[in-house]
Amino acid sequence: MEKFIPFAFLLVFPIMWCVVCRLLSHIGGWARLAEVYEDDARPSGDARSMCSGKIGIVNYSSCLTIGVSDSGLRLSVMLPFRVGHPPILIPWSDFHHVAEKRVMFLFPFLNASIGNPAITTVLLPLWVGDHIASSAAQH
Repeated sequence: MEKFIPFAFLLVFPIMWCVVCRLLSHIGGWARLAEVYEDDARPSGDARSMCSGKIGIVNYSSCLTIGVSDSGLRLSVMLPFRVGHPPILIPWSDFHHVAEKRVMFLFPFLNASIGNPAITTVLLPLWVGDHIASSAAQH
């Protein structure tokens, strides 16, 4: 029986990992964003990895890759957290109610609603707001 425990762990842990990752994508709204904005294309533009952000109520600490291009904001989650989180490309025009928000009274982030009607909210690094503003100025 004791020899069975490590094998059971090797079987159960990956299954539970996948279930939890998928559950988080549904709780926060990533799954709904992916229904509208899923993007399998090769990323273009600037990309920064190991970024933090929040989609809905789910916090993605240092596991986001954020890419900016003329067409919009590309978000992807690094492995091994990617299960249930396909890469998405959100057009700049789908960002609404954009405002600065301070987290813990210190750290400035960009807060925005995505979609019209709103699908979910995002909390992203403040530098993303520069790209939204420049995109709005171009259109």
